[in-house]
Amino acid sequence: AGGEQSHVELMNQKATEMGLESTHFSNGSGIEDTDNYTTVSDCLKLTRVAMSDPTFRQIVKTQETTVTIGGVETVYTSTNLLLETMEGATGVKTGFTDAAGYCLVGSAYRNGIELYAVILRSSDEQSRFDDATTLLNWGFEHYRPVELINAAVPVGTVALTDWIDKSVEVFASGPVIVDLFDYDGTITQEVQLYDR
Repeated sequence: AGGEQSHVELMNQKATEMGLESTHFSNGSGIEDTDNYTTVSDCLKLTRVAMSDPTFRQIVKTQETTVTIGGVETVYTSTNLLLETMEGATGVKTGFTDAAGYCLVGSAYRNGIELYAVILRSSDEQSRFDDATTLLNWGFEHYRPVELINAAVPVGTVALTDWIDKSVEVFASGPVIVDLFDYDGTITQEVQLYDR
């Protein structure tokens, strides 16, 4: 970008383009400064974009890697303890500053669903992982795939056009499975059959 200030301007421009309405950068590192700020919501938006990149996704789920530079091997271990302790953990990022406290954006994937937990200003290092684990497990308990229509079970019957006293069962061409959050209320179904 030609220098840190130009780089920061590009960072803020990108944040605006991504819809990060409550995020601002004042330096290239993001390290403590009163004009560096973000929110849980913006961290989540940024994480969703980042996790759509396969290379980023692979990096943040790696627990340990060895790098050789000039013939010297160095082992790097992720500071994200969720990768070791949580079923289906997929990343994402730990952080700490005196002002922000212990932070974590954690993610996990189970049964075709990926969930995220954003923890800011945790009081200690372990609490951020405990809180993220609690949130993610709660999410998986209440947000899950539900089969609304089983292709082997009839969804209704329809009278035959030429035989008024005869009807046939109607089946869906395949199962209908959707991800539902069970706190959204009861599920109702309505079947409408149309002539072709």
